[in-house]
Amino acid sequence: MTPTKRFWQYLKPILEAQHGVKYVKLSDGNRMDRLTADSVSTDVYPCVFAIRPKYQGTDANSGTLWARFSTILYIFEKADLNDYDDQDAAYDLSEFIATQIAQQLFHDSKDYRCLFDLNQYQAEPVEYQMLDAAWGYEVKLTISLPANDLFC
Repeated sequence: MTPTKRFWQYLKPILEAQHGVKYVKLSDGNRMDRLTADSVSTDVYPCVFAIRPKYQGTDANSGTLWARFSTILYIFEKADLNDYDDQDAAYDLSEFIATQIAQQLFHDSKDYRCLFDLNQYQAEPVEYQMLDAAWGYEVKLTISLPANDLFC
């Protein structure tokens, strides 16, 4: 298993469990090509699109090694380009989903299933206009997962 596979096995079920989410995908690098391609033929909204994480190994000096992942999540909902209320509703739903993800990570951190660094959590409203017009949040977050078996 690779660290990135461990990350995705942990995070994907959390993302898929969020209210109304129809599409969850990991990027092929640091771009959103997979989301763009899939949105042509699939109803993807609301969606959570994760940028493949960067990570570093961390030694807790207690016999426990961690993989510390930094990633960006894009949470989007489609809305009418000419309807401000519809756009605001898309922002609201996306922010709600982002908050629910943070709450789950925080709860998992209390049980040491992960270490969620709330000080590194940042959510910023964004819009996505390529083939679709979608509004939502760019969420930057850092989590650590146990990695003794990956690095030893």
